[in-house]
Amino acid sequence: MKERYPRLVQFRLALLKVLLLVAAFFSIFIALLSLLSLFPLGKLYCAVLLGYGLLNLLGYVLLQKDSDRYRYIVYISIFGSLVTFAMMTYSVKEDEFRLVWFFLTAFAAYILGGKRFGFVVTLLIALLLVWLYIHYDLALSPYAVFTFLCALVVFNAFSYAFLKKIENDERFFQQRVEEEVEARHSQEMFLLRQYRMASMGEMIDAIAHQWRQPLMQSSMIIANMQEELDESECSKAYLQQKSDELISLNQHMSRTIDDFRAVLSCHKEAQTFDMHLCIEEVATLMKRSLRDVRLIINAQHCEVATYKNELIQVLIIIFSNAIEVLQVRNVKDRTIICRIHSHKEVCVVEVEDNAGGIAPYNMQRLFDPYFTTKKDTGGTGLGLYIARIIMEKSIGGTIECTQGEAGAKFILKVPYA
Repeated sequence: MKERYPRLVQFRLALLKVLLLVAAFFSIFIALLSLLSLFPLGKLYCAVLLGYGLLNLLGYVLLQKDSDRYRYIVYISIFGSLVTFAMMTYSVKEDEFRLVWFFLTAFAAYILGGKRFGFVVTLLIALLLVWLYIHYDLALSPYAVFTFLCALVVFNAFSYAFLKKIENDERFFQQRVEEEVEARHSQEMFLLRQYRMASMGEMIDAIAHQWRQPLMQSSMIIANMQEELDESECSKAYLQQKSDELISLNQHMSRTIDDFRAVLSCHKEAQTFDMHLCIEEVATLMKRSLRDVRLIINAQHCEVATYKNELIQVLIIIFSNAIEVLQVRNVKDRTIICRIHSHKEVCVVEVEDNAGGIAPYNMQRLFDPYFTTKKDTGGTGLGLYIARIIMEKSIGGTIECTQGEAGAKFILKVPYA
C-alpha cells in the first residue's frame, strides 16, 4: 500500500480494520438472530447478510497478514456493501431509514479509496437506487427518493471537500517535516565544520608540542656536530651516526603530521581495524594531555569496519572532556578506564573517569547543542553534540552517558559492519 501521504495511509489502514470488524460483527450477529427467528428477515437477505459478514471478516484477516492488499479489500468491501444494502432496500420495506446506509457507504468510499473512487461509488448508488425504484416497489414515495438523491449530492460535495482538506493538510505537514529535516541537517553540517575549525587549533598546538622535543634534539645534534668539526677532524662513522639520528627525528615529525592530518581529513573511507589499536592511536595523539592521567585499557579482540578517522574524533572529544573535568576538580589520582568488549552485533567501548560523575539534571541535556557546564573556561557545548551526530549519522552506532562507579561513563556502540 503506497501513497503520497504516509500519515493518511496509516489512518486509512487503521480505519478499514475497524470498519471491517464492525461490519462483520453486526452482519453475522443480525443474521444469526434471524436464523433463530428473533429478527424478522427474509431467507435470501439473511443469506446475503451472513455472506457479507464473513466476507468482511476474511478481509480483516487478510489485511492483518499483508497491508499491500488494502486496495483490493476496499473494493470488495465497498461493492459488497452496495449489494447488501441494495438487497436490504428491496426486501426490508418496513425499515424507513434503510437508505441511510448508502450515505455511510459513500463516505467510507471517499475516506478509504480517495476522491475519484468516492465519486464513482456515489454515482453507482444514485443509479442503483433509481433503477430499483423504477423496477420494484420499495415502499418509498417519489419525494423520499428525490430528497435522498439531493442529500446524496450535497453529501458528495461535503465528502470531496473534507478529503481535499485532509490531503492538503497532510501535504503541508509533510512539506514542513521535510523542510525541518533539511534545516536540521544543514545546521548539523555547519556545526560540524565549525567544530572542525575549532579542533584545528588544538591539533596544531598538539603538533607543536610533539615537535618541540625532536627540534631540540635536532638542534643539540647539529651543535655537537659543529663542536666536533671545530675541535678536531670528525670520523665518517660519527657523521653517519648523527645523520641517522637526524633522519629518525625527521621521520618521527613526518609521522606526527600524517597522524593528525588523517584525523582532520574529510575523506570518508570505511576501514577494518581492531578497536584496541584505535584506542592506542588516540592515546598516542593525546600523549601530551594524558601525561598526568593514568590510562587503563581492558580490551577484548573487537574488529570493526567503519570510518576510523571519525571514530577517533569521537574518542578524542570524550577523552578531552574527561581530562578537563579531572583537572578542574583537581582529582589527585587521575584515572581513565577504557573497556572494550563485544555484545551481540556491536562492539562496545566504555570510557569511565574518576571525577565524581555528572549531576542528574545535566545528564538529560548532555548531548544538546550549546549546552555546557564549562562556560567560565570557554566551553562551547558542541563537543558531545558533534560526537552524537558522528556516531548516529555517520558510523551508524549510538553514544550514551551513565553514572559509573567513580565518575561519568560514556558508552559507544559501534556496529561490526
